[in-house]
Amino acid sequence: MKASALHLPSWIILVLSTGNAQAFNMACSAICIIDNLNPAKDGMFMLQYVPRSHRSILFGNLSVAEVDAKFMDAIADRLSELHIADSPMVQKLTVSKRCNLSHLIVTKSRLSSIVIEENESLNLLRISSSLLNQIPPGLRHLKALSYLGIFSCPIVTLDLAPFCTTRSLKSLRLRKNKIRYILNSSPTPCSPVMEDIDLSDNQWLQVTSYICMVVAFRMKCKNMCVIENLRPQKDGSLMFRYLSTSESYGVKFLNLRSTVVTEVFLDEIGQYVDDVEIEKSPVVQQLIISTQCNLLHLHISDSRLRFIQIEGNVRLTSLKISSTLLEEVPATLRYLHAATVIDISECPIVTLDLAPFCSTLSLHWLKLTKNKIRYIVNSSTVPCSPLMKQIELDENHIQVLNLELFSTSSRLLRAGFKKNAIKLVMYHGV
Repeated sequence: MKASALHLPSWIILVLSTGNAQAFNMACSAICIIDNLNPAKDGMFMLQYVPRSHRSILFGNLSVAEVDAKFMDAIADRLSELHIADSPMVQKLTVSKRCNLSHLIVTKSRLSSIVIEENESLNLLRISSSLLNQIPPGLRHLKALSYLGIFSCPIVTLDLAPFCTTRSLKSLRLRKNKIRYILNSSPTPCSPVMEDIDLSDNQWLQVTSYICMVVAFRMKCKNMCVIENLRPQKDGSLMFRYLSTSESYGVKFLNLRSTVVTEVFLDEIGQYVDDVEIEKSPVVQQLIISTQCNLLHLHISDSRLRFIQIEGNVRLTSLKISSTLLEEVPATLRYLHAATVIDISECPIVTLDLAPFCSTLSLHWLKLTKNKIRYIVNSSTVPCSPLMKQIELDENHIQVLNLELFSTSSRLLRAGFKKNAIKLVMYHGV
């Protein structure tokens, strides 16, 4: 048999059975495929029939609970790439120190455990549609690993620590899992050559600030990334440069730990994203928007914000402030030359001066609902907001309404005053 095996053509097809076991099939063309193999019963003798020119082998419906080191090493002695597919019996896999495989791919199995010894050969590892519920800690032993892909697995918490000694890792793809939380239990900087992390198609993503500081990557998040507990003055803004700029991503900051949201902070992040939300950040009290800020949309809610300073800005189109301690409409809103929407809601504003909106020449929609507005004045001497189409002042405390204050907005289509305490409506003194 051995003598003839050396002369078998590359299209060899074998159908073999051992005893009463289900026959396994082997077919080799561009790649060798072996179906229904039970290594414990069938052995590994069929490997001698794999043409020497072949690098890859695929096992379909591999009938073994543990793909052990002996099995892996036997494959690696003849081939460099191993694929295991559609194998519901497979639950555990071991990569040994002497395993010389360069590529290992496992798809559609019940794999839940991977044991990895220190290994300097494996370059690519891809696991998909398995029962793996955590990043295998042993990944740190894969010294040559440059690509890791884990897809469609029930991983909820991602600990980046295993990647801190994978010095060759350039691409980390963790798509379509159930990742909700990211942490890093390693005290040392991680993956110095990392170029790409893909976390798209996971569940709502939360990222703690220090993770981004110790992992150099261009981070891809679906729709919006969430950064929690960031301290800008201490943690810096290094993580921003790794946000993907291939699409328009937004960033949500939760519990931003800075009294002043400075122009430097917003200018930096505005280089990489268009949308920023700052939520549930009780430390925040001041906001400064500079001329250089390239953000399109800015939303701040649930903070102790009291003061807003705006320099001349021709980029920001939407500003939303809600549930803050803002007591008056900031006079510097007049410098938002590109703003089409301004929404200030659920703030303790009592007196509304319309003057700041008279220089916002692009403003279409002004929303000032659920504040405590009782008085409306206009200290401006020029006509206001020529493009204004809609003003909403619902759910305030207005008692006297002077419609003449709004008559200078020539294109106004709707003014809403629902759920106020209006007792008197005036127009031209009547």
